[in-house]
Amino acid sequence: MDYGTLNFVLLNENAYIVNLFPCADQTKDSEVERILLKYGKLYYKKTIADLPFNAYVNINMLCYNMNEKENGWFGKGKDNF
Repeated sequence: MDYGTLNFVLLNENAYIVNLFPCADQTKDSEVERILLKYGKLYYKKTIADLPFNAYVNINMLCYNMNEKENGWFGKGKDNF
């Protein structure tokens, strides 16, 4: 399902991925979902829990497009931003 969702987003210019960070107030998840549904459709929802710290770091690096060849919007990985 993850692969299909990613391809849907890549092929549809009006589709987006929303990532709620684990440090966000989880009591607000239903409010975020209500706002999203007010302006569009929710095609896929996934909950990821109990990840090791390195997994959170990797997710952030992906979200902010940070790798050794490209700069993220707030710094470079090699600079330990």
